[in-house]
Amino acid sequence: MLGIEDPSILADFEEAEKSNPSPREIIEDRVIYLSHKLKKTNQHDRPVLCDFSQAPLDQPVTQKQDSDANHIAEMIALLGPPPREMIQNSDYATDFFDIEVGRAPFQFPLRTLEHLEGNLEGEQQQLFLKFMRKMLRWRLEERCSARDLLSDQWLRSL
Repeated sequence: MLGIEDPSILADFEEAEKSNPSPREIIEDRVIYLSHKLKKTNQHDRPVLCDFSQAPLDQPVTQKQDSDANHIAEMIALLGPPPREMIQNSDYATDFFDIEVGRAPFQFPLRTLEHLEGNLEGEQQQLFLKFMRKMLRWRLEERCSARDLLSDQWLRSL
């Protein structure tokens, strides 16, 4: 969630998107894109809006460290459990959840949003976390729009 000082990162991202466009889903007037990771760098700039990724539910669970189950576990640790109807309406949820009880049969990391954010302190950290929680929602209709986020107290304080 930091600015990008090395423009080659975005150029590489653009080329990857041209050669292999992101999967997307259109719901009413919104387009939801599957996330692509950016190349890592040690150069950081000011905080910017960031894509937190979407856990893909269309691949089998594997034991690798970067598995779909691990991604879902991370999301649940940060957002809480997904709504039952989201689990019940998913074609792939049975790979990860006990549909009857709506629980996933794997361990969740003990990381919270507060734990992951280590750059701010005090009121600025609390305002930032409040800002993030406006976006980090399971249900699309509960997320703030980019327009609404522009008037957020934390973003305006930068």
